[in-house]
Amino acid sequence: MSQQSPQQRAEAYRVTLDHGIDLVGWGIRADTVVVQASGLTTPITVTIGDQNIEVAEVFTADGVDGFSMPLTALELPEGSLKIQGEAMPPHMLDQQQSPDEPMGARTFFWCLVFPRMRGCR
Repeated sequence: MSQQSPQQRAEAYRVTLDHGIDLVGWGIRADTVVVQASGLTTPITVTIGDQNIEVAEVFTADGVDGFSMPLTALELPEGSLKIQGEAMPPHMLDQQQSPDEPMGARTFFWCLVFPRMRGCR
């Protein structure tokens, strides 16, 4: 994906693992929530309003330069969240987007972290 938009603050959502443990997830794209955890496997649900939405795919960031925290992207059905472009969790708002500018475009930050996500592959 090679559009550029200003960083917006991500909204928090409840993420429930199969064995009943809840995590805080952050809506980063219209179809993706990110959690600060690793080793997650489906089934996982994300609560948006009064709906529980099942996660379609799980992407783990391994060995990302500059990150000491584990990050996992949870892909939802397209359009599950009302987000245009990308959003950042509050504790990550200072992260910079790609300095690479191929043909005048910039690569979305989350596509650098999770290159196999929908819209990045």
